[in-house]
Amino acid sequence: MSAAKNTARHQLPMRLVRTQALVAIVVSCLWLIFAGAEPALAAAFGGLISVVTNLYFAIRSFSLGPGATPQQRMQALARAEVIKLLLAAIMFALAAKYFSEHFVVLLSAWFATTAVYAFALRWRY
Repeated sequence: MSAAKNTARHQLPMRLVRTQALVAIVVSCLWLIFAGAEPALAAAFGGLISVVTNLYFAIRSFSLGPGATPQQRMQALARAEVIKLLLAAIMFALAAKYFSEHFVVLLSAWFATTAVYAFALRWRY
């Protein structure tokens, strides 16, 4: 594998997070235009849940150097996923407390940012 292809492959997780952030901003702006500030804030928090949890996962799971064993890589992935899920649960609990009136709006933004994965499967390295 060429060095350029390897570098591009490592940039893919960050591209996913950047795209999710962009989608979160767009969805929040649409809610702002059509429904007002409170729904837009809820949508922003919904997008933030995806962005923060996936950024954490990307950083932690790809932090091992090239000399890591497959077992170390698998452990890093598993640990990052567990903490990502706990972080998401905490953020959703906060969302339920502070954005209960606009929880469907929050979920719409979270779903839109999570749907980026479907498009990322088609990205080339």
